[in-house]
Amino acid sequence: MFSIPIHSLHIMAIILSLLVIGTLCYLVISRRHPDKDHTELKLRIRSWWWMIGIVFVALYLPQNYSLLFFGFLSFMALKEFLSIVPTRMADRRVIFWAYLSIPFHYYWLAIGWYGMYIIFIPVYMFLYLPMVAVLIGDTKGFIRSAGTIHWALMLTVFCLSHMATYSCYLAKTLMLVPWACCYFCWFSLSSMTFANMSGAKRLENTKSFPRSAQTKLGKVF
Repeated sequence: MFSIPIHSLHIMAIILSLLVIGTLCYLVISRRHPDKDHTELKLRIRSWWWMIGIVFVALYLPQNYSLLFFGFLSFMALKEFLSIVPTRMADRRVIFWAYLSIPFHYYWLAIGWYGMYIIFIPVYMFLYLPMVAVLIGDTKGFIRSAGTIHWALMLTVFCLSHMATYSCYLAKTLMLVPWACCYFCWFSLSSMTFANMSGAKRLENTKSFPRSAQTKLGKVF
């Protein structure tokens, strides 16, 4: 079936079963407690179905299309990350180069240059972005800004690109790794969603937490 290894099909079946169980639990809870608002839980379950479905489809596609998908995913993740964290006006040029590094990062992977791919962001971009920031001349908040943009690249581009690495670069030798990696990422994203939801609610109950930040968290989480 689609030339997918049998052990990967087993893991896919387990994940789909968990999603079905979660959906059934939502239906039972919503019918037993119709007086409560379950809209948030409904939206979370729906988003999980979409995430799993899109990832499965992307992994079925040819290698180049899968890389395009993961590159777009990294772009959206970086964009969302930078929309949450505070940045300086002087960082716009640095952020531009951070976005521009995404196609280069995935290009090294597409041509099989694993050596360049693995050091491009943690070595070259980590050196180049601070240099651009220094040449701008605004040193106020430089350390915080450099650390924020560096780790934004690490989390949203470098880490996410390893899903593409395992599915495209190592698929011939490690057939279980591509799917296991994606399931692990899905589980991690789901766990982070629950953690962010609970954290946002705690922050909303804090009087010292700014209202503007509450609104931002509400839109994101």
